[in-house]
Amino acid sequence: MMPRLRSTCLTVMMVASAVGAQSRTVTLSHGLNSSPDTWASMRSTLTAFRPDLIFLSPGTGWGDSYGQQANDYRNATSALWAGPLTAPRPVMAIGHSNGGVLLREAIRQGLIRPTALMTVGSPNTGAPLIVTWPSVLQQAVTVGDRLWDPLWYYWVGGDHCPMWCYSIANAAIWLLSVEDGIRIQVLSSLGVSPELQGQMTPGSSFHQELHAAGAVSNEASQVPLRYAIVSSPDVFEHPLAQAVNTGQPASFAPLIEDLEALYLYAYNYYANYSGTGYDPNDPNYWTRIMNLRSNARRWLDGALAADGWAFATCTSVGGAPYRVGSLTGCQSDGIVPVSRQGLGGGAQNVTLFVGPGHIKQTASDQVRSQILGTINGPVFPPPL
Repeated sequence: MMPRLRSTCLTVMMVASAVGAQSRTVTLSHGLNSSPDTWASMRSTLTAFRPDLIFLSPGTGWGDSYGQQANDYRNATSALWAGPLTAPRPVMAIGHSNGGVLLREAIRQGLIRPTALMTVGSPNTGAPLIVTWPSVLQQAVTVGDRLWDPLWYYWVGGDHCPMWCYSIANAAIWLLSVEDGIRIQVLSSLGVSPELQGQMTPGSSFHQELHAAGAVSNEASQVPLRYAIVSSPDVFEHPLAQAVNTGQPASFAPLIEDLEALYLYAYNYYANYSGTGYDPNDPNYWTRIMNLRSNARRWLDGALAADGWAFATCTSVGGAPYRVGSLTGCQSDGIVPVSRQGLGGGAQNVTLFVGPGHIKQTASDQVRSQILGTINGPVFPPPL
């Protein structure tokens, strides 16, 4: 877990000294369980493309209420909003995940008035996962158990474990480590305050107020240009891979492909267990055949359990599960359903089909292209 960040006098002084009243500025706000560092790579790239602009990444207390986070943002960027906000300031405010929602709350409270707003993978109408997270973790532990058993038998039998087998082993080991009591306690609540957890819940009073007709109309009138980047990852990517990506093996991301290979491998050996390629003259041939058959049944059980978990998990994050062949797809970026990432009130919603998973969005080339295209187009055209 990243430490919660609060604005300091030093931050405000640095911003005040770097930003003039009419400087064209782009702010990049982070989301839940994150920090300004999540935008570091993107900020560096954007600065290289547009050195005439100022790029800031203010820190906010990500586990606090949206109202507190809005105030953190306002305090950290106070030089941009000095004086009466009678007209939009030359600022493009970009927020990833909850960072987009806190910006909208700051606009609703009249704390800021940027020329442009862009949310990236934001739960603009709530995040179902905030409610279902504990049960999703328990499902992960259960599937980890069922995947680990056949790996154990595989190794005990002395059989070779292919690379995709090790990939699944790494994933299973990580999933089983979730059983650690402290980790469960932290992840079960995601480290957020009870107030924020309530606000993030779809249909909460916070979202009812944020999306009341008058509030949406006011947001549209206060901010001339409004955009939402909606990410819908590749159907072949495991629906929960991004949800549990922090701190686990990189090989977990393509787990669904590995499970597909696992399923075919297990089914082949279970249905045709004599076609193993082992030397029939080996004195332990039949023992190995029976071990393979028994192990393949465990592999098959683990693969089917994981596929069912993927389907159930998709529902947990609020996506609409569907299948392509025997693979599970999910209309979600792994954290936020596609249907909840958009903005209303005449905003321009850009959907990235086969887009990045949730935690990869702040370093995504696709997102960078959208940001640059928007900056160079209607927001801050390059100087001649």
